Amino acid sequence: MPSLLNYDLTALFETQEHAAVENCQRSEFVRKVFSFQSDCITLCLNFSGVERFKNATKATAIRMFSVDCLSHVIVSFRLALYGAIPQSLTILRGAVEASALLLHVVFGQRYETAIYEANKKFDEIEFKNTLRQLGTIGNDIEFHWARMSEYAHASAKRIRLAAYTHDGLEYDRIGGAIDPDGAATGAYFSMHPAVCILVCLREAARQEPEGFPGSRSSRN
Repeated sequence: MPSLLNYDLTALFETQEHAAVENCQRSEFVRKVFSFQSDCITLCLNFSGVERFKNATKATAIRMFSVDCLSHVIVSFRLALYGAIPQSLTILRGAVEASALLLHVVFGQRYETAIYEANKKFDEIEFKNTLRQLGTIGNDIEFHWARMSEYAHASAKRIRLAAYTHDGLEYDRIGGAIDPDGAATGAYFSMHPAVCILVCLREAARQEPEGFPGSRSSRN
């Protein structure tokens, strides 16, 4: 196994960037998800701002959960590009949780409850309770979340990922890896919460009497 002796943080960060380039070049799926996520996040950021909704409470609730979810998606996807798969999926669980809460808040129009509980303690919109309230969609989200948890917890599956093979040699997965298949796995899981945010923003727009300000297409 090649030695990592004398590697400091600067050297490790350089290997991460190299791994990200290699993983993108070696996986068409990763490149496609990168393009999808770039467009998706741009849309989300453009249509989740407080200026998009007339009701200040609604605007704040949507922005709060959207920002939390998107931040987790962005960081998780970056880690997936690095080949840091267990860490990517660990962070991505936060995105899945935030997207579920936003679904619950938007489709139930629980904007005031969201703001109130965010300043106190989650009760009605607590994650597990939210999943129950969402019914079949909640079951799907819980299944998705549980699959990621198999690698996020200190499980045998996660520990087995501490090493990886590249060009016939075994390496330690220290902060990253040239592992295009692993990067594709993280990229795949990252799409679910991002799509949930888009669905929520569309529904939030449909609830507005005139759609988003300045937009004629939000009801289409």
